[in-house]
Amino acid sequence: MMVRILGGILMMTMVPASAIGQAAPLLSKVPTVTDTQVSGIAQGLTPQYDAISLYVCTSPTITAPLDCSAEDKAPHGRKTVLVNLGEAPFAVNTADGKFTITIASSLAPGTYIWITQITRSHLGQTEIAKTSTPVRVPTPLLRKASLSVSGFDSASRDIGVKATLDLDHGLQNEGLGETELVTNGTYDDKWKHTAFSSNVTQNYSASLSQLRQFRPSAAWGPYASAYHNNTQGIRVEQIYGAGITQAVRLPTAYNLSLSIGMQAMFDNLYAPGNSTNLGGLHLGAELSHDFRNRTSIDVKVEGTPVFTQDRAWTAAGNFDLKIPISRRWAIELQAVDNYYEIAPKTFNKNYLGPSIGVSFK
Repeated sequence: MMVRILGGILMMTMVPASAIGQAAPLLSKVPTVTDTQVSGIAQGLTPQYDAISLYVCTSPTITAPLDCSAEDKAPHGRKTVLVNLGEAPFAVNTADGKFTITIASSLAPGTYIWITQITRSHLGQTEIAKTSTPVRVPTPLLRKASLSVSGFDSASRDIGVKATLDLDHGLQNEGLGETELVTNGTYDDKWKHTAFSSNVTQNYSASLSQLRQFRPSAAWGPYASAYHNNTQGIRVEQIYGAGITQAVRLPTAYNLSLSIGMQAMFDNLYAPGNSTNLGGLHLGAELSHDFRNRTSIDVKVEGTPVFTQDRAWTAAGNFDLKIPISRRWAIELQAVDNYYEIAPKTFNKNYLGPSIGVSFK
């Protein structure tokens, strides 16, 4: 019996691979990416596989499925135009399968890139598709910033200055996730509309989040934020929570993400308000759209029903329109709205502030 087994193993090692079935084509799972190039190792040319095509696909967020090798109308990814190739695929024509693909237009930091490989075998008339792991274009520590003039908000009706700093850093090991720090400061105390007016809006906020992908279209992680607005009677609100963000498939160039999480809120209020600690359920949605001229719209809405105290819910919204004036600079039109049901009686529950300025990205 042992002799027969050893004989069978010896015969299999002597038979050509094409006679017993070719192994699956090779594709390096983690390509190397920059904002203008993608490199890695694909299936090299062999007698069995003599037609290998690579598609470079991108998406602002990770959405499933990742394959976008067909027409550039897929809702989950967009084929990238390559130098001298347009929308045609990149053909591998070497035996070692090493490739370096140059992208026609540089990609924004944080964009996800992946490779879809189509391998055709003329021997068996078969076609095999493989997809690499998505990799983010490296992001600098300072991803974007803006400086704006905020006009006639609902609280002070004065014109002031608004500055926003967005620190968004993708870690080298994508498995550890993405850290984002957003800071915002507004001080409305200029160009008074009423003589001897003392109504001044001070609005400061900061948020920190750590997201980690656990599925191609979903991420989870903790977050924290702080908020101050003297016209709403909020000396400082601290929020600590954790939740899940889920990307939703929409038509090309539209991106929708939904979030849900549990959070604790520690509110320090001006008198006659009473400082309090609350617990609630955070619900949020963000919709963004990129036009072909690089103009972009981003809309965020969120609300927090509170289950530890009656009539203590909060809600917020943000509308952001960016019109590019160069590769990295844009005119930014923005409107933010924050509502606090727990605002003290002598303060405003709602704060609405439009602004116009320039942003860097």
